[in-house]
Amino acid sequence: MSQKIICHTVLFQDFIFEEIYKLQDVLSQIDGKTWSTSNIVNLLLRFYFKEGNNPIYAELMPFLQSYMIGKKSFLDAFISDVMMSSISDRC
Repeated sequence: MSQKIICHTVLFQDFIFEEIYKLQDVLSQIDGKTWSTSNIVNLLLRFYFKEGNNPIYAELMPFLQSYMIGKKSFLDAFISDVMMSSISDRC
């Protein structure tokens, strides 16, 4: 089941933003594109929920699997912030 989210604010802890910015830089070096924060958030959500079937993100899944080794606490905190924000924020 999927649902389109029209408006949603997610509040991230500072260390999560720092990791998102690092990932933006690494991905930009890999593919030469500019990655927005929302694109990184979407990529991480797809990675967490193992939705690699999207053609835009499928080619990045192997990279993310190796990149995220040792970053389980970051990924858990990231998902926690997303979930907590979804509970507390309504547009």
